[in-house]
Amino acid sequence: MVLSLRPLLLPIVLLAAFFHVSQTLKAQKHTPPNQIKAVVEGLQDALQARRAGEALRTRKDVLKVWIDPGNRNMLLHVLPESDLDKSAIDALLADLGLTVRCMQRRDEVDKELQWLDPGTCQDATPNK
Repeated sequence: MVLSLRPLLLPIVLLAAFFHVSQTLKAQKHTPPNQIKAVVEGLQDALQARRAGEALRTRKDVLKVWIDPGNRNMLLHVLPESDLDKSAIDALLADLGLTVRCMQRRDEVDKELQWLDPGTCQDATPNK
């Protein structure tokens, strides 16, 4: 009788993937991400915002991306050791005809989300 290992393969792969994800999350808990906020110039619609998010996610140091086409705000969570700056973001968004301005980077993530006012580059009223 030949014993097949095929039925065991999927649980082994899932267990390995779970272990990898749990170790990654555990490492991230010890080093909180940096936050980058900016206003995206040239943003026209939700599809363009989605494509911009995809372009930014190509970097391994970008953990989360939010882009709101309504107020043209972008919020990123990046690894603390990330060298992502305005010129790097502009380069990633160039093919979409987008640039960023009013960029702010913080060593910690805001507890309450505040978008930037595109006219003044200051924090606007919290989004609730």
